[in-house]
Amino acid sequence: MTNEAIRSVCSPTALSSACFKHWVLNGGGHEKNEMRRLVNRLPVTRIKIFIARLLYRLVHLVFRRDQRIITRKGITYEIDLSEGIDLAVFLFGSFQKHVFCNKRLSLHRDAVIVDVGANFGMMTLQFAKIAPSGKIYAFEPTHYAFSKLSKNLRLNPDLAERIIAVQSFVSSTTSEQVDMKAHASWKVGGASGEIRHGIHGGTVKSAEGVGAVSLDDFCQTNDICRVDLIKIDTDGYELEVLMGAKRIIAGFRPAVIFEIGLYILEEMNVSFSDYLEFFGPLNYSLLDSSSFARIEQSNYCKYIPSKATIDILALPTPHS
Repeated sequence: MTNEAIRSVCSPTALSSACFKHWVLNGGGHEKNEMRRLVNRLPVTRIKIFIARLLYRLVHLVFRRDQRIITRKGITYEIDLSEGIDLAVFLFGSFQKHVFCNKRLSLHRDAVIVDVGANFGMMTLQFAKIAPSGKIYAFEPTHYAFSKLSKNLRLNPDLAERIIAVQSFVSSTTSEQVDMKAHASWKVGGASGEIRHGIHGGTVKSAEGVGAVSLDDFCQTNDICRVDLIKIDTDGYELEVLMGAKRIIAGFRPAVIFEIGLYILEEMNVSFSDYLEFFGPLNYSLLDSSSFARIEQSNYCKYIPSKATIDILALPTPHS
C-alpha cells in the first residue's frame, strides 16, 4: 500500500473533529446548542489519540521503520511515526493548520512571529515559509524536542536563516531557576513506560538546567521593536506567558493565538475571567480560532471544551 493509498483510507477527519465542530459552533437553534454542549463534554482528545494509535498500527504495518526523513509541502522533517504530531504531518502534511493559516490573520512577508512551545518545529517552519522576509523566534525548553527542532532547522537551511531557536521556558518573569514542566511527547505507538497525562496523553520531558525568560525581557534585550503574532502552546502556562508579555502586547499590538481547555484551567487554578482581565484593558477581542465566534464570560463554557482544547485568537480592536 502506497503513502497516497493510506492518505485516502485515513481521512483527515479521523484525526480531527474540526469540521464537525465547525458545523456545531456556527449553527443556531436549540438542537445545535445541545449538540455543542455534548461535543464539549466528550473526551475529544482521548478519542483522537485512540484513532491515531489505530492509524499508527496501519502505517507501521506498511512502512515498518518509524524514524524517517520526509518532505511535505516544501518543508523537510525528520520524524518519528510513533509520535502523534509527527504521524499527522506524515499523513496529512501539517498539524493544526488553523494556527498558521488563518483567514483572520494578516501576516505580511516580513512578519515577526514568536512561537512559544515550538516542539519539533512544524509550525515554526510553516511560519518561516509564510514570512519569507520575516523573523521567527521559536522557544522550546525540553532537551528532547529542542534536539528535534534543531535537526529540522538543519534540514531546511533556507528557512532556518530567519529562525532563531531559543531553548528556554517562557514565563511571567525571567529566572535561572524555574518550577515548570513541559509535555513534549505524545506517543501513539511503540512501548513507553513513561507516565502520560490523564487527558491529553502527553509525557513530560526533561528540561534540567533550563531557565525561563519573559517575552518583555527577551524583546528588550534583543532590541526587538515589532511583533506581529504570538503563538502559545504550553499546556497550561499560557497565562504566565501572557503576563510576561504585557508590555510588548500593549506596545506592538500583535495577534495572539493560544491554547485553552477547561481541564487545563482547573489544573492550573486559573479562571477564564483571568484572561478577560488581561486582554480587556488592552482592548482585545477573544475569538474561537475556527468558527470566529466571540468568546466572553457569558458563553465561554459553550465554546471551550471540558476534556479537550481549542485555540483562542486574541485580536486587537482598531483604535477609533
